[in-house]
Parts: sequence; C-alpha cells; structure tokens
Amino acid sequence: MCAELKEVLTRRIKNAFIMMEFVEPIITFEETIINV
Repeated sequence: MCAELKEVLTRRIKNAFIMMEFVEPIITFEETIINV
C-alpha cells in the first residue's frame, strides 16, 4: 500500500513537472504576444 502510494505520488509529481515545462513556454509566448 505505502509503496504503491509513493509510486503514484512520484508519477504525479513527474507529470506535474512535465506539464509545467510545457505550460511555462506557452505563458511566456502569450506574454510576448501581449507585449507586442
């Protein structure tokens, strides 16, 4: 149980970091468009 929970949490954290890596350039891209 504990090991499974840890595995799920690490997977979620990894997914969150991957999503952040994708979202951050999109946000900066939008900010650049707004500034221009």
